[in-house]
Amino acid sequence: MNSMFKNKIAIYERYRPDYPDDLVQILKSKSLLKDNDIVAEFGCGTGKLTMLLLNNGNVVHGVEPEAEMTVFLQKKFARQSNFLLYNQSAETSNLPNKYFDVIISAQSFHLFNAEKAKNEFYRIIKQNGFILLVWYFIDNHSPIAKDICSLFYQYGTIQNQQKRQEISIDDLQKIFYPNIVSYQIINQFEQRFSNEEFINSMLSSSYSPTKNDPAYLNYVNTAQSIYDKYSTTENHIKYNFQIHLYSLQPKGSL
Repeated sequence: MNSMFKNKIAIYERYRPDYPDDLVQILKSKSLLKDNDIVAEFGCGTGKLTMLLLNNGNVVHGVEPEAEMTVFLQKKFARQSNFLLYNQSAETSNLPNKYFDVIISAQSFHLFNAEKAKNEFYRIIKQNGFILLVWYFIDNHSPIAKDICSLFYQYGTIQNQQKRQEISIDDLQKIFYPNIVSYQIINQFEQRFSNEEFINSMLSSSYSPTKNDPAYLNYVNTAQSIYDKYSTTENHIKYNFQIHLYSLQPKGSL
């Protein structure tokens, strides 16, 4: 995977939305996660989901391909004895065979080679284990969501990556066939941003140019125009995110 977050880690950690505290409780209520489960997390990023899993008492084996992210995670979780970190890819993780109760990937499966990652997931998961794919999306019913997505995709070709919206339940059903993928929206939460917070949240995107890129200033100016268009009299901007969960329990000979 290309280093799409190079020089963006501090801004990513500070300004990207956190997962709601009750996300793990929702997974537990659906019998998709237990307190003593051994979890493989693919694409840890800055460890926003990792922290929730560790706080739940899970042992987490984190797989993160980006070297800069790996260094950040090593420092962030240096005192966590139940976190093991691997600077490897989702396609070749070097994790042990048939070892994990749960495999989870949040905001990242769309960046993997889907077929190779699937085979790696099948190799390491225990019988009757669960594979969980999580994304949060801006609620696309709002006008602001359309403007933000337009900003991202205008610059998407710079990062040479696939649009997240192109991974649908139908795509995942084909990828994991004959196993059946379940899909549901499990939560919705509102985010409020000041002007500074909004601009920086836009800059934390994998689609955004970095400061040395000729397109950087245009990107920032376009983001500023979105804030100006939708900001309230209380000097903030707000919009909703939805958490989408895709889950499956592989069956048969893998």
